[in-house]
Amino acid sequence: MPLTIHYQKDLSQQPTPNQPWLPSVHGVIVDDHGSILLHQREDHPSWALPGGKLEPGESLTDCLIREMKEETGLDVQPQKLIGVFSSPEYLLSVGPMVFQPLLIVFLCQKSQKKPSTTSESVSFSWVNRENIDQHETFPLVKEITKWVWSDKDIAFFSADSFL
Repeated sequence: MPLTIHYQKDLSQQPTPNQPWLPSVHGVIVDDHGSILLHQREDHPSWALPGGKLEPGESLTDCLIREMKEETGLDVQPQKLIGVFSSPEYLLSVGPMVFQPLLIVFLCQKSQKKPSTTSESVSFSWVNRENIDQHETFPLVKEITKWVWSDKDIAFFSADSFL
C-alpha cells in the first residue's frame, strides 16, 4: 500500500488521525566528515533517516539494530539518544490508516562497511550542511540533522529546545 505524507502548518487542512501514535526508532550515522546517512525508501521517493516502527515486545535498541540492518545492511550499536521528535503538522497515511509519527532517534556508531540496498532501501546519500537543502526529505529530517550538527549535549524533546 502506498505511503502518503501529510505536512501542513494549517492543521484544519490535515486529515484526522484515526490510529494511535506510531513509535518508530531511527539511527543517525555520521561519517568522518560530519555527513549523515539518508536513504530513499522503496515506498516513497523522499529521503529519510533509516529506521522503522517498533514491533510489539521489542526493545528500542533491538528495533534500532533490526531496522538499520534491514534498511542499510549495516550492523550498528546506539551511542546516545538524540531526541524524540513529533509534530501535529506531520501525519502519515497508509490506505485508510492515518497516524502521527513519533520518532525516537539515536546516534549510532560508525560502521566500516558501506550501506547496501535492500528490499526496503533503493538509494543512499551522505548529506552535509551544504547539500541537505537539495534533498527532498520526510518531515522533521532536516530539523533532526541540524540538531545533530549543533552538537548540543542534551536530547531534543520540545520545539523550545531549538531556541
